[in-house]
Amino acid sequence: MTVLSADPALPLEDNRRVWVEGLYRQYSARVFRFMHYRLGDRAQAEDLTALTFQRVIENAARFDPAKGSEAVWLFTLARRVLIDATRRRRPSVPLDTLEHLPSALDGPEGRAEAAEALAALGAALQRLKPRELAVISLKYAGELRSVEIAKILGLSEKNIEVILSRTRQKLRRVLEEDEAR
Repeated sequence: MTVLSADPALPLEDNRRVWVEGLYRQYSARVFRFMHYRLGDRAQAEDLTALTFQRVIENAARFDPAKGSEAVWLFTLARRVLIDATRRRRPSVPLDTLEHLPSALDGPEGRAEAAEALAALGAALQRLKPRELAVISLKYAGELRSVEIAKILGLSEKNIEVILSRTRQKLRRVLEEDEAR
């Protein structure tokens, strides 16, 4: 969905402001989830989401719909913000978002099982290579399609599908091995 729509009666700067506000309304929650998924720290994810939209404001004139969708452009900026912020530290797996979701299982036993499963998933995600983690986080936290992820990462859509498939298999295998121990 494109929120970019120019009103010829408005000055260019007002059109950009309206466009950026529309992008924020449409994508801010997804950008936050992407950041939180990758960082595991709510406050840092909020800061980097805000920084991403600051970059959107600064670079709004550079958006070219012929080069890709708004989502691709925005998540490319978000990924660059994330890379800059994590350059000096190893990314961690954000599990606290998932811990606050209501459990499908009722009662203390169900919550304990869910917490155990989340811990196992967190350990498995930490064993992924950076590219695998990037693809998985853009797919599930960023809610992006493979074609959009491909444009963001500069890979083919087929390559993204292969990475997703192999990474899912790897996660299943790691979780099964850990469960067997």
